Amino acid sequence: MRIIDAIPTRKGYVVVLGLPRTFYAGEKFEVAIERKIVGPFFDELNYWESILRAPTQSLSLDVIAPRGAKFRAPEVILPPRREFDAAIRGKTFQLRIKKPAAHEPYRLSWLKS
Repeated sequence: MRIIDAIPTRKGYVVVLGLPRTFYAGEKFEVAIERKIVGPFFDELNYWESILRAPTQSLSLDVIAPRGAKFRAPEVILPPRREFDAAIRGKTFQLRIKKPAAHEPYRLSWLKS
């Protein structure tokens, strides 16, 4: 997919993507998004947050600590009744959510090491 527009918001951007072709009602497709957040380990409290704007099968998040930093006191805030796995594996915090709710906030926060 290609980026059609990037709309600035108070907390970043909403990116409008162009689909590769016309999809019909009931058709499903997979979208894999990768983004790099620069400087998330500079403040005492660090966080990632998002709201999914469409129905989604799964959400996977890997946050990799830079050299010399590590995760301390990670906290995951999700809508009620969501199945998830969260684990620290080396310098990576992994979060996996099955059937995340659309239009609900998801947040991961951690303290600077």
